[in-house]
Amino acid sequence: MTKKNKVTHILCLIIFLILLLLYIETTKTYLACVIVSEIETVKTSHRPTPIKLEKPDNNKRNGTFCLQPMVKRVKRCLLNELRKSKQFYSTLPSAVQKCCTFLMNTLPIKMLRNKDDTKYMLLPVNDKTTECQVLTIGIGNDIKAELQLQKALPRCKFLGADPIYEAGKIFQRIGRYLPTGVGDFNGTIRVSSFQSDNDCNPASLSETLKPKYSICQMSVELHGLGRKYNETDSEFRLKMLDLIENGTMLPLTGTGGFNRMFWLDLESPICIEKYLYNFCDFR
Repeated sequence: MTKKNKVTHILCLIIFLILLLLYIETTKTYLACVIVSEIETVKTSHRPTPIKLEKPDNNKRNGTFCLQPMVKRVKRCLLNELRKSKQFYSTLPSAVQKCCTFLMNTLPIKMLRNKDDTKYMLLPVNDKTTECQVLTIGIGNDIKAELQLQKALPRCKFLGADPIYEAGKIFQRIGRYLPTGVGDFNGTIRVSSFQSDNDCNPASLSETLKPKYSICQMSVELHGLGRKYNETDSEFRLKMLDLIENGTMLPLTGTGGFNRMFWLDLESPICIEKYLYNFCDFR
């Protein structure tokens, strides 16, 4: 290598080193800026900031936000238990007990004792001022439960039906008595509590209990299998499964034999507003 080439090589190396040093200094400055920025961010994050409260939706505000997922869970439990059973009628009480007992233990449900059975009633949240309609089908010369209910709900109206006059006339002491039986019919019915005692076909009420009607709760007896009412066992089973899956009411308690059951509407807005708007608060 000639002397001239060596000088050129050394100059190029010096220029390269100078550029490298300039690059490093610039990078240090950039890194320092980034580090300082991060430190400032961390310091700022420790300063007290006002708590921002999320505005609750209607369900959260009125204590019903937990209802919908709970109803889905209960329906799924009931349908799983009942669909796998080959003896639907006898399995119904045990399925209800397994899936719904926690609701009976949670809700402030009042027991109304008659001479030979027990009816149930979930009192309105504002029980002393709430107006409601109570319908009893099948009076059987016994209004002990209705008298208790009338005392608890002084603003409610009572309507009773029984085709046997001697068994039904006692109802005139508390409300209007109709000396007639009850079956399927066209029209609109709005009642808050429904009491049935063997003078109608409960399975035939499955259409009545669909969401287009407003029956908030019901104490009912299922006397025997569907064939007692010119209905096959499979038809009875399908109707009850459809009522649980697609209706708004769910059975909360049931006993063997006559299958005395208590059904409650957990989905209709009118029933939730009157009986359940604070459910998730006391759950």
